[in-house]
Amino acid sequence: MKSGKGVRSACLETDKFSMKAEYILPNKEFSGTFELVVLKVSSSFKKQHIIEIAFQKFVADESGFPISKCTLLFVNSKFHFQGEIQADSFFVCKDVTDEVMLKGKETTEIAHSLYDLLSRKNLPPRFVSNLCSHPRNCLYPEVCLTPNVPGDIFTLREGKEESVRFYEQGIFNLKDIQNTDALTYRQKTQIQTIQTGSAFINQKVFSEFFNRIKYPIYFLDFESINPPIPIYSNSHPFQHVPFLFSLHVIRENLSQEPENFYYIDDGIEDPRKKY
Repeated sequence: MKSGKGVRSACLETDKFSMKAEYILPNKEFSGTFELVVLKVSSSFKKQHIIEIAFQKFVADESGFPISKCTLLFVNSKFHFQGEIQADSFFVCKDVTDEVMLKGKETTEIAHSLYDLLSRKNLPPRFVSNLCSHPRNCLYPEVCLTPNVPGDIFTLREGKEESVRFYEQGIFNLKDIQNTDALTYRQKTQIQTIQTGSAFINQKVFSEFFNRIKYPIYFLDFESINPPIPIYSNSHPFQHVPFLFSLHVIRENLSQEPENFYYIDDGIEDPRKKY
């Protein structure tokens, strides 16, 4: 880069931070500066991309490679594939320099704050519910919830607020819940099955369902691919194309053995032409 050439898969680091970018290119409009190009396997611009690019710019600047332009590339989902990829129409090129510049000061402050936080020997107390979309999604409960690591309390159906309330009361498992008055019918059913060890079966719902069945019955399962780079002509990026299915047919009654039909793509011919 110091020689004035562009770099693909560029990696830069400082004493504290490191980053990797798809491309860092010389910006001919401003001598001695560079263009940061970030590629995303996405069909649209997302706000979180700006935060990521702002951090990459921050590290590059700190490394002695000033960034004067930031470009985001993402996939044009309307690109019509006809056997060849034309890069100019396959990608959407968006100049995000202004948006990234606005995030510069905030990004620098957050980066140093997080570094200082992670450098501590003892991490401060925190609660995952304020950071994760749901406590059950926490990947590090032994860190975020220590010393009171929960059991299955956060698996309560549709019960983020309720499970947090139980957790704060010192109840870490569904089997230990005694007062269920404020809970929904489904939540009460879930707790009851765990406490009793007996499965809950709603026979009425099953009977109503079976009474509505009309023969023949078809059980169809299929899978599709939706690659960002199309495989078959006359398709688009991220378009779902089925490549296998299994079909099971019961003609007259449930005691019959089902007829089975299968298909799996051979990887050569477009499966849409066959079915």
